[in-house]
Amino acid sequence: MARFANVEVPSDKQIVVALTYVYGIGPKSAADIVKAAKIKPDTRVKDLKPAEEQRFVILSTLTIPSRVIFVRSLLATLSV
Repeated sequence: MARFANVEVPSDKQIVVALTYVYGIGPKSAADIVKAAKIKPDTRVKDLKPAEEQRFVILSTLTIPSRVIFVRSLLATLSV
C-alpha cells in the first residue's frame, strides 16, 4: 500500500481512484490533480515512477482540515 496525505491507498488502484481515498479529494479533484501532474489517469499506484511519486510528496504531509485548501494550491502550483 502507498501513502498519500497520511492515508494508505491500495497499490493496485489507478492513481485517480487512489487519490479519492484521501478525505476531501473527490473524483473531480483527483482527475484535476493527475492532469496537472501530467500523469496518465490509468496509471496504477504501484507503477508510479519516483519522479511522479515526488509530485505527491507534499500531499502526504497534510492534516485533514487543510487538504481541500491544499488541493486548490496544488492545482495552482502544478499549472504554472
